[in-house]
Formats: sequence, C-alpha cells, structure tokens
Amino acid sequence: FNQPPTVTIAPGNTAVVLLQADIPNTALPGQTASIDVTAISQADNTVTDTIRVNLTASMISNSEVGVNPDDIPLGGWWVEPTESVIIPFTVWNNATSQDTFNFELDTTNMRGWNATLPATTTLVVRAGESGRILITLTAPENAQSGDPAPLLTPIVTSTSSGTTSLSTAYGGVRVTMLHDIILRVLGNPTNVTPGQPSSVTYEIENNGNGPEHALLIVEGIPSTWEYHIEVGATELSGPISLSPSYEGNHIAQVQIIFTPPGGEEANLEIDIDVSVIPSEGTDLNPSDNDHSFSVRTNRVTRPVLSMSTDVLDVRTDSMHLVTLGVLNDGNAVDGSMRIKIVADTLLPGITSTLSNG
Repeated sequence: FNQPPTVTIAPGNTAVVLLQADIPNTALPGQTASIDVTAISQADNTVTDTIRVNLTASMISNSEVGVNPDDIPLGGWWVEPTESVIIPFTVWNNATSQDTFNFELDTTNMRGWNATLPATTTLVVRAGESGRILITLTAPENAQSGDPAPLLTPIVTSTSSGTTSLSTAYGGVRVTMLHDIILRVLGNPTNVTPGQPSSVTYEIENNGNGPEHALLIVEGIPSTWEYHIEVGATELSGPISLSPSYEGNHIAQVQIIFTPPGGEEANLEIDIDVSVIPSEGTDLNPSDNDHSFSVRTNRVTRPVLSMSTDVLDVRTDSMHLVTLGVLNDGNAVDGSMRIKIVADTLLPGITSTLSNG
C-alpha cells in the first residue's frame, strides 16, 4: 500500500487505494498471481468487502529483424525483368523467453516492383534463437540493367508485448543485363562488278534493357577482296555502342562496303554471312542476329588496243608495217572481239590491210 492502513471516508464519498505488485525476474510471461483485498469497517468490524486482483506477468521483448549477411550471395542478388528472387529476412529473439512475432513489410515506394509475403507471417521464436520469413521479390517488365530494387523495410511486432523489433532495411537487389540485339537488312546487292565498290546496308537495334556494345562479324568475303564497315559515314574500328531504347540512340545504320579485285573472274558466286553479337554475355534471341546473302561477279569486257608507233612518216609509192596489240583487260574470254580501222581522211590511192599474226 502507498498510504496508511486506515482510511476515513465521509458518507457517500470514495477513496482511491493504490496497489503495487513486484514481479520477480524469474516469472515467466503469462504467469498469473491473485491478491485478495479486503476492506473492514472500523465502526463495525463485521462489515467487510473483498475483491480479487489478478496479475499477469507480461513479456519483455528484445528482438531484431534484417537480412542475415550469411544469406547474401557474393555480389548480392540479381534478377531479370519479370523474374523473381527470394529474400530471406531473419528475426532474432534476444529476450530470455519465447516470443511470438507478426511480420509485415513496408510496401510504399515499390516503383512497380512486387513483394509477396508467405501465407503465414507469424513466427514463434525461442529465447536466443531466430526464425526466417521468405519474401518473393519480382522485378517489373521495364526494369533496366543495374537498377536497384526498392528498399525492403520489415516491420516486426511482438504479439506478446506489442513491442516493435529493431529493423534493418535491405536494398541489395539489382537488375540483370538482358542482351537482345536485332539485325535487319535494308538492302544488299546480288551482282558485283570487279574493281567497283558495292555495299550492303543493315540496321542494328538494341532491344535489351541496358546499354549495349555490339560486335559485327562478316564471314565469306574472299581474302583478296577489300572491305570495311562504316557507321554514319565513319569507318568502324571496334564495337557499335547502342543506348537502351528509352535514351533514343538504340538503333544504328551500318554499311559493309566491299570491292572485288579488277581481275576477279566472271560469274563467281560468293556466299556472305553477317552476324551481330553482344561484346559480353549471350543474346536472348539469336535467331534475329544474322543474315546471309549471295553475290555473283559480273562479266567485264574491256579490250585495250596498243600500236607500236604513234606517228608514221611514209614515202609515196611505198608500204609501211604497223604492229597493233589487243589486250583483253576484262574478266572473261571474249571470242567475238573485232578491230575496225577508221580514217578521218582517206586520200585517193591509199589503202590499208589488217591481218592477224
């Protein structure tokens, strides 16, 4: 009692009596005790009134919640867009008695991510031990490479004492890079002329979720042919850098310019294979990464006529012999080549004869 054992009360009035109970440290949560309190009239000690006060020892909670560092893989968790990853949250009961906890998750500012709790979110944890809740975290479809997941903030409350656990948020989840390059042919030749450049034009698009460095591979062009690759009228010397689509520089136009040597034979058919791959990683859809086409060399007819002398000084009534040479500078046999002599002025009495050999 916090007052003298006797109280004088006027008729119709009341007095407040305060009681204090000392609960030992060894008392278990939920353990009960009862105290009978009796009021005895000093005017007539046969008049009494008794009430029973029931006491229950409450739980003193001491707990923490967070992701156990031992559960975190090297480099943290990585997840692809629309895919899910399991994040285990651990609840440590640091109290001296068993406790029951209710687990919740702060879902504000999720930015399109989805966090799913298990069907049961109640944990019963013995003193000095721990329990785990597995959170399923799903990335949105438009998640970009390297994007961090929102902070996952657990809210854990003891159902025995109403005390909230010391909480540590976790934000170590990142979005994986997805490589998806598309190669589109805009135009390619079917015939090429030896000694003259020809070109094939492609469009390369980055359909992945982050910046890409694309490698263009050309196979099948003979080693005797010259070729180079141009991007925006600039000769390419390394990978093609493409931004993700939301930055607007995800498409590049590429030209492969090749020149057969002037002496290349006619009607030669060449199969050319062009493909594009990411400089790192693997493309999700390799079926749209390559294109093959064939070119045939054209027949070139180019006769070249040479003469042993450019100027002739001849006497009248005489004959002079001039040697002519004919060169087939084309790339095919020319069986119908003819030589024709045309004179600007044909004087009377002058004749010419053409013979072979």
